[in-house]
Amino acid sequence: LAALAAVSRQDLFFALAVAATLATIALLIVTLRTDLGRSARRDRHERRVSSGRARDPREALALVGDTLAATHNPEALLPVILRATADATGAAAGRMLENAHEIASVGAIPLGSEPLRLELASPSESSTTMLLYPPSSGFDDDAERLASWLASQASIALENARLHHVVQHQAVTDDLTGLVNRRRFMTALDTEIARTTRV
Repeated sequence: LAALAAVSRQDLFFALAVAATLATIALLIVTLRTDLGRSARRDRHERRVSSGRARDPREALALVGDTLAATHNPEALLPVILRATADATGAAAGRMLENAHEIASVGAIPLGSEPLRLELASPSESSTTMLLYPPSSGFDDDAERLASWLASQASIALENARLHHVVQHQAVTDDLTGLVNRRRFMTALDTEIARTTRV
Protein backbone atom coordinates (compact mmCIF):
# COMPACT_ATOMS: atom_id res chain seq x y z
CA LEU A 1 0.00 0.00 0.00
CA ALA A 2 2.88 2.38 0.83
CA ALA A 3 4.51 1.56 -2.52
CA LEU A 4 1.22 2.32 -4.31
CA ALA A 5 0.96 5.69 -2.51
CA ALA A 6 4.58 6.51 -3.46
CA VAL A 7 3.91 5.64 -7.12
CA SER A 8 0.73 7.79 -7.13
CA ARG A 9 2.66 10.69 -5.63
CA GLN A 10 5.41 10.29 -8.23
CA ASP A 11 2.86 10.13 -11.04
CA LEU A 12 1.26 13.30 -9.68
CA PHE A 13 4.62 15.13 -9.61
CA PHE A 14 5.36 14.01 -13.17
CA ALA A 15 1.89 15.07 -14.36
CA LEU A 16 2.35 18.47 -12.70
CA ALA A 17 5.74 18.94 -14.40
CA VAL A 18 4.27 18.05 -17.80
CA ALA A 19 1.28 20.35 -17.22
CA ALA A 20 3.60 23.21 -16.25
CA THR A 21 5.65 22.69 -19.42
CA LEU A 22 2.55 22.66 -21.64
CA ALA A 23 1.10 25.74 -19.92
CA THR A 24 4.40 27.57 -20.39
CA ILE A 25 4.53 26.73 -24.10
CA ALA A 26 0.90 27.87 -24.56
CA LEU A 27 1.62 31.13 -22.73
CA LEU A 28 4.71 31.67 -24.88
CA ILE A 29 2.76 31.21 -28.09
CA VAL A 30 0.04 33.66 -26.98
CA THR A 31 2.64 36.22 -25.92
CA LEU A 32 4.57 35.89 -29.15
CA ARG A 33 1.44 36.34 -31.24
CA THR A 34 0.50 39.47 -29.28
CA ASP A 35 3.96 40.99 -29.55
CA LEU A 36 4.36 40.19 -33.23
CA GLY A 37 0.93 41.70 -33.95
CA ARG A 38 2.11 45.20 -33.12
CA SER A 39 3.08 46.95 -36.31
CA ALA A 40 6.11 48.88 -35.03
CA ARG A 41 7.74 45.79 -33.63
CA ARG A 42 6.88 43.81 -36.73
CA ASP A 43 8.56 46.39 -38.97
CA ARG A 44 11.76 46.44 -36.89
CA HIS A 45 11.76 42.66 -36.68
CA GLU A 46 11.34 42.27 -40.46
CA ARG A 47 14.23 44.68 -41.06
CA ARG A 48 16.46 42.65 -38.74
CA VAL A 49 15.42 39.35 -40.36
CA SER A 50 15.92 40.67 -43.89
CA SER A 51 19.39 41.96 -42.97
CA GLY A 52 20.27 38.53 -41.55
CA ARG A 53 20.72 39.84 -38.02
CA ALA A 54 18.00 37.95 -36.20
CA ARG A 55 15.68 35.00 -36.50
CA ASP A 56 11.98 34.77 -35.73
CA PRO A 57 11.50 34.31 -31.94
CA ARG A 58 9.00 31.53 -32.67
CA GLU A 59 11.84 29.51 -34.23
CA ALA A 60 13.93 30.01 -31.09
CA LEU A 61 11.03 28.88 -28.92
CA ALA A 62 10.37 25.84 -31.12
CA LEU A 63 14.04 24.84 -30.99
CA VAL A 64 14.12 25.00 -27.18
CA GLY A 65 10.79 23.16 -26.97
CA ASP A 66 11.98 20.39 -29.30
CA THR A 67 15.16 19.99 -27.27
CA LEU A 68 13.21 19.86 -24.01
CA ALA A 69 10.96 17.18 -25.50
CA ALA A 70 13.99 15.16 -26.63
CA THR A 71 15.99 15.47 -23.42
CA HIS A 72 15.45 16.61 -19.87
CA ASN A 73 19.18 16.97 -19.41
CA PRO A 74 20.13 20.60 -18.51
CA GLU A 75 23.66 20.10 -19.89
CA ALA A 76 22.17 19.39 -23.31
CA LEU A 77 19.50 22.08 -22.98
CA LEU A 78 21.74 25.03 -22.03
CA PRO A 79 23.78 25.22 -25.29
CA VAL A 80 20.54 25.08 -27.32
CA ILE A 81 19.01 27.89 -25.21
CA LEU A 82 22.13 30.01 -25.74
CA ARG A 83 22.24 29.42 -29.51
CA ALA A 84 18.50 30.06 -29.96
CA THR A 85 18.57 33.26 -27.87
CA ALA A 86 21.66 34.59 -29.65
CA ASP A 87 20.07 33.91 -33.06
CA ALA A 88 16.70 35.41 -32.11
CA THR A 89 18.21 38.63 -30.73
CA GLY A 90 20.90 39.06 -33.39
CA ALA A 91 23.71 38.82 -30.82
CA ALA A 92 27.25 38.72 -32.19
CA ALA A 93 28.26 36.13 -29.58
CA GLY A 94 27.10 34.54 -26.37
CA ARG A 95 28.37 32.60 -23.39
CA MET A 96 26.61 30.39 -20.84
CA LEU A 97 28.20 30.27 -17.39
CA GLU A 98 27.39 27.96 -14.53
CA ASN A 99 28.96 28.96 -11.22
CA ALA A 100 31.25 31.31 -13.20
CA HIS A 101 32.55 28.44 -15.40
CA GLU A 102 31.83 28.56 -19.14
CA ILE A 103 29.74 25.61 -20.28
CA ALA A 104 28.74 26.83 -23.77
CA SER A 105 29.59 29.60 -26.22
CA VAL A 106 28.57 30.79 -29.69
CA GLY A 107 30.13 33.32 -32.05
CA ALA A 108 33.25 35.45 -31.66
CA ILE A 109 33.19 37.93 -28.79
CA PRO A 110 33.72 41.46 -30.13
CA LEU A 111 36.52 43.41 -28.50
CA GLY A 112 35.46 46.00 -25.93
CA SER A 113 31.74 45.21 -25.98
CA GLU A 114 29.76 45.01 -22.76
CA PRO A 115 27.49 41.94 -22.68
CA LEU A 116 23.83 41.83 -21.78
CA ARG A 117 23.81 39.74 -18.56
CA LEU A 118 20.80 37.48 -17.93
CA GLU A 119 20.49 35.39 -14.79
CA LEU A 120 18.63 32.12 -15.21
CA ALA A 121 16.86 30.96 -12.08
CA SER A 122 18.26 27.66 -10.91
CA PRO A 123 18.45 25.45 -7.83
CA SER A 124 20.19 27.02 -4.84
CA GLU A 125 23.38 24.99 -5.28
CA SER A 126 24.26 26.60 -8.63
CA SER A 127 23.71 29.77 -10.62
CA THR A 128 23.43 29.99 -14.39
CA THR A 129 24.18 33.18 -16.32
CA MET A 130 23.76 33.90 -20.02
CA LEU A 131 25.92 36.64 -21.55
CA LEU A 132 24.88 38.06 -24.92
CA TYR A 133 27.33 40.31 -26.78
CA PRO A 134 25.68 42.94 -28.99
CA PRO A 135 26.24 43.31 -32.73
CA SER A 136 28.13 46.40 -33.94
CA SER A 137 24.87 48.40 -34.03
CA GLY A 138 24.03 47.36 -30.45
CA PHE A 139 20.84 45.80 -29.10
CA ASP A 140 17.61 47.74 -29.57
CA ASP A 141 14.88 47.73 -26.90
CA ASP A 142 12.99 44.91 -28.61
CA ALA A 143 16.06 42.67 -28.68
CA GLU A 144 16.72 43.30 -24.98
CA ARG A 145 13.09 42.56 -24.09
CA LEU A 146 13.15 39.42 -26.23
CA ALA A 147 16.41 38.25 -24.59
CA SER A 148 14.95 38.83 -21.13
CA TRP A 149 11.76 37.01 -22.04
CA LEU A 150 13.60 34.03 -23.56
CA ALA A 151 15.82 33.86 -20.45
CA SER A 152 12.76 33.69 -18.20
CA GLN A 153 11.31 30.89 -20.33
CA ALA A 154 14.68 29.10 -20.27
CA SER A 155 14.57 29.27 -16.47
CA ILE A 156 11.18 27.52 -16.52
CA ALA A 157 12.50 24.88 -18.95
CA LEU A 158 15.52 24.23 -16.72
CA GLU A 159 13.31 23.92 -13.63
CA ASN A 160 11.05 21.47 -15.51
CA ALA A 161 14.11 19.43 -16.50
CA ARG A 162 15.25 19.37 -12.86
CA LEU A 163 11.78 18.30 -11.66
CA HIS A 164 11.67 15.58 -14.32
CA HIS A 165 14.98 14.23 -13.00
CA VAL A 166 13.66 14.28 -9.41
CA VAL A 167 10.45 12.47 -10.37
CA GLN A 168 12.34 9.94 -12.47
CA HIS A 169 14.67 9.21 -9.53
CA GLN A 170 11.73 8.89 -7.11
CA ALA A 171 9.96 6.49 -9.47
CA VAL A 172 12.76 3.90 -9.25
CA THR A 173 14.21 4.51 -5.76
CA ASP A 174 12.94 3.57 -2.32
CA ASP A 175 12.70 6.71 -0.16
CA LEU A 176 13.66 4.94 3.06
CA THR A 177 16.67 2.88 1.94
CA GLY A 178 17.82 4.78 -1.13
CA LEU A 179 17.98 1.47 -3.02
CA VAL A 180 16.28 0.74 -6.32
CA ASN A 181 12.69 -0.42 -5.92
CA ARG A 182 10.96 -3.52 -7.27
CA ARG A 183 9.91 -1.76 -10.51
CA ARG A 184 13.52 -0.84 -11.34
CA PHE A 185 14.70 -4.33 -10.36
CA MET A 186 12.14 -5.99 -12.65
CA THR A 187 13.07 -3.65 -15.54
CA ALA A 188 16.77 -4.45 -15.09
CA LEU A 189 16.00 -8.18 -14.83
CA ASP A 190 13.92 -8.11 -18.05
CA THR A 191 16.73 -6.24 -19.84
CA GLU A 192 19.34 -8.78 -18.74
CA ILE A 193 17.14 -11.74 -19.69
CA ALA A 194 16.56 -10.22 -23.15
CA ARG A 195 20.30 -9.57 -23.54
CA THR A 196 21.22 -13.20 -22.67
CA THR A 197 18.67 -14.60 -25.10
CA ARG A 198 20.14 -12.52 -27.96
CA VAL A 199 23.64 -13.92 -27.36
